[in-house]
Amino acid sequence: MGTIDTNTKLLSLLSCLLVLMGRSIFALVAQTQVHDVYSFVTGAYIINSLWYIQDWAIAKSHTFSTEGWPAVESPVIVDMARKFFKDCATVLYFAIFLGVITPLLMGLLAELFLTVPLKAAFGSDNSLILPLVTSSEVYLGLGSS
Repeated sequence: MGTIDTNTKLLSLLSCLLVLMGRSIFALVAQTQVHDVYSFVTGAYIINSLWYIQDWAIAKSHTFSTEGWPAVESPVIVDMARKFFKDCATVLYFAIFLGVITPLLMGLLAELFLTVPLKAAFGSDNSLILPLVTSSEVYLGLGSS
């Protein structure tokens, strides 16, 4: 009863690998350490993208081996390019909205509804205000002060 089953070990290993992959990606572009939740999500996006590309390549190779190469037609290529760019624009929109705009708005709301009223209520005596509320780094996901 004291042993850990294989699924739990695999899930733990996968979680650690996703966090490490995200940290390595952020280490390439950021000078400060980023919160592990962002690292986990970045690693998950990378693994999911690689999995999707691999699945697509296997399906295409199977289709080409069984049916041969399809006939190339100009309208089909234009429709495929239009769908591809539409999907890219959708992903970019959600990445900007969920990755930049939403965190900034949530930080602004926390600043306006928590920090400013507490500072106004207690004056310049910041010892009564929670350290979490006075830290703007927490809103940005850069770590606690």
